[in-house]
Amino acid sequence: MKVGLVYPPSLCRVNECFLLPGIALPAMADTLRRAGHAARFFDCDIRFHGTLRDPARRRDLALLSDPRAVPAFLRGQPAPGTARRLAAWQDAVMGLVPWEPCGLYQITLDDLIGDLNLAALIARGLKERFAAPVSVDYSRLGRRLLRDLLRRYPVFDYAIWGNAQGPLLRLAEHLEGRRAPLFRTLARAGTPAAAREGRAADPPGYGPDYSHPDYAGYPLAEYRVAPRDLLARYDIQPRLSRSLSKPGAGSGPELLVSYRFETTCRGACAFCDNDPARPSDRRGVARIVSDLLALRRLGATGIVFRNPSFNNDYRFADALCDAMIEARLGLPWSDYANLRELDERLLRKMRRAGAVRLDFGMETASNRLLRYIRKGITRQNAERYLRLSHKLGIWNQVNLIGGFPTETDTDVRETTEFLRRNSDCIDTYALNPFYLYPESPFYRQARRFGIRPLPPAPRPECLSADARAGYVTERFDEIGGLDWRQKDAQIRRSTQLLAQTIAQTSSFGAIDQEHLHLLMHLYRRLGHAQKGLIREIFLRCTRQFRPYHMPGFYQCDGYAKRNYTRLAGPRPQPE
Repeated sequence: MKVGLVYPPSLCRVNECFLLPGIALPAMADTLRRAGHAARFFDCDIRFHGTLRDPARRRDLALLSDPRAVPAFLRGQPAPGTARRLAAWQDAVMGLVPWEPCGLYQITLDDLIGDLNLAALIARGLKERFAAPVSVDYSRLGRRLLRDLLRRYPVFDYAIWGNAQGPLLRLAEHLEGRRAPLFRTLARAGTPAAAREGRAADPPGYGPDYSHPDYAGYPLAEYRVAPRDLLARYDIQPRLSRSLSKPGAGSGPELLVSYRFETTCRGACAFCDNDPARPSDRRGVARIVSDLLALRRLGATGIVFRNPSFNNDYRFADALCDAMIEARLGLPWSDYANLRELDERLLRKMRRAGAVRLDFGMETASNRLLRYIRKGITRQNAERYLRLSHKLGIWNQVNLIGGFPTETDTDVRETTEFLRRNSDCIDTYALNPFYLYPESPFYRQARRFGIRPLPPAPRPECLSADARAGYVTERFDEIGGLDWRQKDAQIRRSTQLLAQTIAQTSSFGAIDQEHLHLLMHLYRRLGHAQKGLIREIFLRCTRQFRPYHMPGFYQCDGYAKRNYTRLAGPRPQPE
C-alpha cells in the first residue's frame, strides 16, 4: 500500500524563527518501507509559512484558531460568512504540495488548536479529491479525547494514540484486507473496523520502533536558512552582525536535521510513562555514524538528536563518541543527557564529538524528591556536572517540574536556591507543571507513592478551553495530604514560583526558548571556547526578536502550560 504522510500547517509555533524538519514522518516512512509499503511525504507546514502566512490574512488566521468554526463547516452548518472563507483556505492549503493518490493518508499533529482545524480542512480536501481514508495521530491525547476528536471532525476515519508507527503499519495492513486487528487505534462508526476498538497493548513486532528516520524524499532543502536571513530576525549589534556575516568557517546556510537512534530508556523515573523493561531498540554505532554522514552529504550542518538521552548507556555513549570523533563528523549537535550515566571523562568526550547543547532532565533540586521520583542522582552531582559542562563551553538547558506529589515548601525552596546559585552556568530552562500519566509508576503503583487516583474529569473535550490541570493530567489526591483541588492550586503555585525565580536570575526568554538555528550558527562561527560571547549575544538577541509568525499574528500559548508559566511576572524590558 502507498501511504501519504501529511504534516499540516501549524499556527502555534512561537519559539523559533525558523522551522525544523520534523522527525515523525521520516520515522513512519522507515517503519512502512521496511515492511514493504510505499511512503510519500506531504509537508504543508514549511510551505504554508513561506507563502500563505502574511499580515493580509490575519483575520482569517484567527478564524482557523476558532475551535467551533471548522467543525461546524465540516457538518454543513457554518456560521454566517465563514463558509466561503474556510473553503478558500482549504483550496489554498491543498495547493501547497503536489498531492498524489494513496491508499491511506496519515496526518500527524504537532499541536491541537491551530493544527487540528487546518488538518481537518486537508482531510476534507483529500477525501473530496481521492476518496481515500484519512487517519490522524496526536501522541498527547488518550482514547477518551480521541473519541471526542472523531465526533467533532467527521472527516477523520481513524485516530491513533501514543507512538503511531506500529499502529499505522497495522492499519495499512488492515486496509489491505489482511484481517489484521488494530491496536491503539479508534475507528469512526461506519468504517470497516468500527466494531472493535484497537487494544492498548502493542502486539509482538509492532512496537513503537520509530528510532530510525528515513529522509529519502523529504524536502530538506526547503529548510535551509541563509545566515543573512537568520541574523535579520534578531537585534544583533551591527559590530557583531558584521563579524558573524564575514566569510569563513561555518558561514554557509544552516540546515538542522532531527535524528534519533533510540527510543527506549533505562531510567525508571516514577513520573515517566517509560517502560525500562522494554528491550533496547538502539541502532549500532556503525549505522548511526553512517546515517549522520549521509545527512551531512544532504547538506545538514547540525544534528538535533531526539533520544531519551544521548548517554542512556554509558558504554554505548562512550563508543559512539569515539566513532564520531574518528569519522571526523564535524557536525555540532544537541541532545538530552542524563546525570546518572555521566562522569568527567564522558562529558569531555561528548564535547569533542560535537556536543554544543545538552538538555539535562533534573526536574527538582530537592534530594528528598529526587529519591522519591527515582531519579538516581543528587543535587550535588547535578551541580558538579552542570558547572563542568559550562566550563567546557557546552550550552546547558535544565528541565524542571513544579508540583510533584508530596512536594513541600522546603522542596521548592531548595530548587529555587539551586537555580539562583547556578544561574551563571544554566543557560536555558524547560519548565512544566506536574502531569500524572496513566502509564507511569506513579499511577500504576499509586498507593506505594502516596497517591489516590480519581475518576476522570467529566465531559472531556479535545479542544476544551477549560484551563484546569485535570483536563490534561489524571486527577489525584495525596494520601494523608492535599486533595485534588488543593493539589491543583499547589502545582500552579510551585510552577509559578520556579518561573519567577528564573525570570529574576535570567533574561526573559530563558524558558522554553531554544532558538536552535541561532545557537548552532553561533557555535559554528565562534566555537566552544567563546561560550561567554555566545551567551551574551544569545541572551541579548532573544530578549527581542522577530519570530516567523511576525508581529501581530495570532499565536497560541500552549493549551495548558500557559496557565502555569504566564504568572512569572512582567517581562524585563530590553536594554
